[in-house]
Amino acid sequence: MSAIIQLVPEGGGETIDVPDESTVIGRGAFLKVTDKRVSRSHALLEVIDGKLHLTPTHTNPCFLRRKNESEQEVLQRDLRQMLEEGDVFGLLPDQLFYTVSYGKGPVNGVKR
Repeated sequence: MSAIIQLVPEGGGETIDVPDESTVIGRGAFLKVTDKRVSRSHALLEVIDGKLHLTPTHTNPCFLRRKNESEQEVLQRDLRQMLEEGDVFGLLPDQLFYTVSYGKGPVNGVKR
């Protein structure tokens, strides 16, 4: 059984459990994104050996801030990035950011 990996939306919202299989993210039901600047297949999330990986798959980039760093980097298309606890990725330069959590805390205020 693998650890529970979650995405915590910056600015509030419900915590999202990441499934163990590959998941296409972008505009749609999984992240509850409706902004048309975000592609329906913006990026791919994969859990590999218990770690979350993000691969941007669209011409519109993804953005990454490593834990405890203020610098934001633009991720290269089709280049997989491993995400650590506390890393933050976004689908737009200034919004739709999610903090990666490896299941250590409560989910929406409820302890597991």
